[in-house]
Amino acid sequence: MENNLSQIELIEIVLVITIQVSFKLCNFAKLFIDSERNGKMKSKILVISMAFVLAVVMLAGCGGSGQSSQQQGTAADSSVNADLLAQNDDITDMSRAGQSDYQREQITLAFTSATSLTPWGTSNNTPGNWEVYECLYESDPNGVLYPVLADERKGGNNPDGLMGYDHEEGTNVYRVYIWDYIKDHAGRDITADDIVFTYKHQLEKEITSGWGVIDKVEKVDDYTIDFTFTRELTGLGEFEQIFTFCYIVDEETYNNSPSSLLDEMIGTGPYAELGYTPGSQLTLVAYPNYWQTDENYIHQSQKQNVKKIVFKFINEPATRIMSFKSGDIDLSDDIESVNTTDFKDGAEYGDKYNVWSYAAGLIYNLWLNCSEDSVCGNPDMRRAIYYAVDIDGLVALLGGTDQRIDTWGNDSNVDYFDALADIESYNSFRGTQEERQKLVEEYLEKAGYNGEQLTFIYQSDQENVVSIVCNMLDIYGINVTTKGTDHAGQESVMADTKGWDINYGQWGGNYLVQKWAHAYDWANTTTGDHTPNYIYDQEWQDLLTEVQTLAGHTEENMLKWMQMLYDNAYGMNLYNGTKNIIYPEDMTYLYRNSKYIILPGACEFADPDAK
Repeated sequence: MENNLSQIELIEIVLVITIQVSFKLCNFAKLFIDSERNGKMKSKILVISMAFVLAVVMLAGCGGSGQSSQQQGTAADSSVNADLLAQNDDITDMSRAGQSDYQREQITLAFTSATSLTPWGTSNNTPGNWEVYECLYESDPNGVLYPVLADERKGGNNPDGLMGYDHEEGTNVYRVYIWDYIKDHAGRDITADDIVFTYKHQLEKEITSGWGVIDKVEKVDDYTIDFTFTRELTGLGEFEQIFTFCYIVDEETYNNSPSSLLDEMIGTGPYAELGYTPGSQLTLVAYPNYWQTDENYIHQSQKQNVKKIVFKFINEPATRIMSFKSGDIDLSDDIESVNTTDFKDGAEYGDKYNVWSYAAGLIYNLWLNCSEDSVCGNPDMRRAIYYAVDIDGLVALLGGTDQRIDTWGNDSNVDYFDALADIESYNSFRGTQEERQKLVEEYLEKAGYNGEQLTFIYQSDQENVVSIVCNMLDIYGINVTTKGTDHAGQESVMADTKGWDINYGQWGGNYLVQKWAHAYDWANTTTGDHTPNYIYDQEWQDLLTEVQTLAGHTEENMLKWMQMLYDNAYGMNLYNGTKNIIYPEDMTYLYRNSKYIILPGACEFADPDAK
């Protein structure tokens, strides 16, 4: 057979196949083990242990495989401005923004599949939404708030001195002013009526996080809106959750959309939709008639440093890597460390791409359906599942670069303290395999589990994690089927108490209690009387509300809330992720907003003709 693959590509293929085979060994072993339960259990444990060792050995053995003797050049040899690229270790340093007025022709990103372009929901992760739509406020990569649709020339009479709104301390009303010349991509004027419409629509019909304090949103005049809350916004991150998590939509544009903006994007942002093929790709272009023309008030997130942005929907990690090597994509985040070797300095593709590694600040956890309609409604069943998951083994199989966490949180947050990890629970369990087996069997028996099939829902880019967890559960006879979907589809499935049992979540926030609120606050549901995973515990909810206030944000209250979580088996954290971004060699500044979303138009690129 003619050899058309490089040595690097062959090694990569072998690595991917080896890991996939290791995931399947447990199931294959079923053909050869005894029917007697104890013998079956021991055989399965032996098989998964062998699979784990095989995968880890392969990962270690291939760590340097990206070095190639056929180098194609370095950054200094390329046509881009080498001086700007000499120190890419600080690629996200905000001081590097604005170094160039160069506009790149096109950039192509790999993104997880999207079957809807919905702009709704405070946990929205639809591709292109941050480029096409805008909020009243936004936060920069350091979490500093600034006005976008809110008029930066007005207001400022508030305790924080933030422009765009007025608020008298001790009151519940926040008066927001918007620019008087905002237009969307359909040419329609954005007025106070559209702000009221957008907030009411999202509040009444969509899944919102942290919006339980909203009382009413009212028009004062065409460019002034009063937000009235049930109390003053004294909670940590409350202002941001309400004013930076709502894309503003023109009411007439929404009503005239054949799909109610599910299959098309019409916003006010610096980029407009050019084309969309469900399951394939989304294309945006720099909008030539963008409403904000005053350079004094254009923030970095509103820049148009790329003429065309293409989102290619690629879920498989191996496919993304091959797409980089073929030149089909330029940029992708959430790359596993094991897949970055060929793109680092001195490697085969190191002259075309760079790699930036970072602590994601996101905690990844298992989220179980606690309703009576699910097998997981039984707390002993939840405990069995949690003890069955070997966090250390999971982290190792994912490449070994993530940080195992012993509690529902991590030290990336300013309000984290070590005593949270001292609570003895399934999350901090570090016993032997025999001890783990005994606990799982004990709780399965208490739960009366009889092999019922559980449904594990997940977003497409989470397949590796889900495969590992499912195999770990299978060791103990916990029968699981999987159902992959996109963000909007996942939200829809979760709304059906009979549609799912296990979910894999990830939560961010500057404060630990914000992460808790994103996952468990009753305000995240349309009925407001339970958590999104159907926990109806009023005492726990009241305590969550308290720890989000300045007065109630104490270590004592945080420990009490966490202890209740473990006492009732409400959740289990897995790890703090270490992520990698592969980006093109001519990128001199990589902009990610406070939600960890890369905005290509806000990034900076080296002019190839610069001297």
